[in-house]
Parts: sequence; C-alpha cells; structure tokens
Amino acid sequence: EESLAWVRMRFAGLCPARSGAALVPRGVSVRQKSKNATLIARNRRTTACAAQCERSQPACALTLCASSLRDSENRRSTSCRSGFWKTVASRERREADVRREKEVTTKRAANDGADDSAFVDMNEAPEEGGPRVYLIVKKTLFSLDGADRFVALAKELTRCSVREDGCLKYEFARSREEATQFVVVEEYATERDLWIHSNSPHFLRIVPMLAQLARTDSVAKFYPIE
Repeated sequence: EESLAWVRMRFAGLCPARSGAALVPRGVSVRQKSKNATLIARNRRTTACAAQCERSQPACALTLCASSLRDSENRRSTSCRSGFWKTVASRERREADVRREKEVTTKRAANDGADDSAFVDMNEAPEEGGPRVYLIVKKTLFSLDGADRFVALAKELTRCSVREDGCLKYEFARSREEATQFVVVEEYATERDLWIHSNSPHFLRIVPMLAQLARTDSVAKFYPIE
C-alpha cells in the first residue's frame, strides 16, 4: 500500500523526494493520503506563483515608474502651460496699465491751466459795474477712481466760493447717464467779481488739483438778455 501511494504521487508529480515531504507512514487512511497530496500540490503552486511574481516584479516596478514619470510630466506640462498663460495675462495687464497711465498723463498735460479762468484776464482787473456774468464749465473725469476725491474738492470749492460777496451762485452738477461728466454753474454780479473769484486763494489752490482729476471740455460765458 505504501509503494502504491508513492507511485501514484510520483505520476502525479508529487514525489516526496522532489517536494521534500516525508513518506506517508503506515496506518494512514486513503483520505488522509489524498489530503496530504492536496496540501503538497498547493504548496508547490504557491511556490511557483511566488517565483513568478519575483521574476515579474522588476517589470511591474518599471511599468509603475514609467507611469509615474508620465503623470509627473503631464502635471509639469499642465503647470507650465498654466504658468505661461498667467504670465501672458499679467504682461498684458501691465501693458494696458502703462498705456492708460500714458493717456491720463497726456490728457493732464494738455489740461494744465485749462479752467474757468480761461475767459478772464488774470493780469488786469475789469472796471467795476456792468451786467451779471454766467459761466458754464464742463468737466470730464479721467477715471472713476478719482470721483470721490473730485467730489470732495468740488464741495470745498463751492463752500469757499459762495462766501464771496460778488458770487451769486456756484454749484457743481453731475450727469446721471455719464458718471464721469460734471458741469459747474456760476453766476457773478459783475465781471470784476468773476475776476476776484479767479484770483482768490481757494481757487488758486483747489482748481489745479481738480485739473489732475478731470479735463475741462468747455467754458462758456453768458450775459443777461437786454
């Protein structure tokens, strides 16, 4: 019985001499012999599988490494493209800011000295008397960023101007359709009072600051209809 079991195991490829297992002792049942053979076969399959995994592990590692490199390159490429377009956008914004600043500087340079004294002879005071004088001055802001500053200066100039004896009216008005457009409505008792206003300390101090925030589009002088 023992020799028959050994022969069967040998033909099955489970020879104890090759697998290193001990001979089945006498008195072991057929069921136990079959169980032992199954265990030996399972061990051999496990060993073969482990050896195959060891042989394929370097290839798996290389595949994983290559995949990681591709992912890294893709992320780096995406990051580079994103950084490139961010740089382009930033450069375009800077160029737009420079162009806008040049336009504002040009407008301010052209506007220097342009104010509601354009129709007033600053060197010679007019004679006393004469009709009333109305002045309409139209101004346009260079940018809405300076609107609050412009309004504050306009209110200060208005408070100081209405205190003059010959100033009958001095008022700033703003367009509802175009937030950058303002007009100044002025009324003086005589031409001489307009001259006094144009040479007043508050006018000489505030108007140059207004000229840095807005250009003077037009200045129109009117007289009453006789």
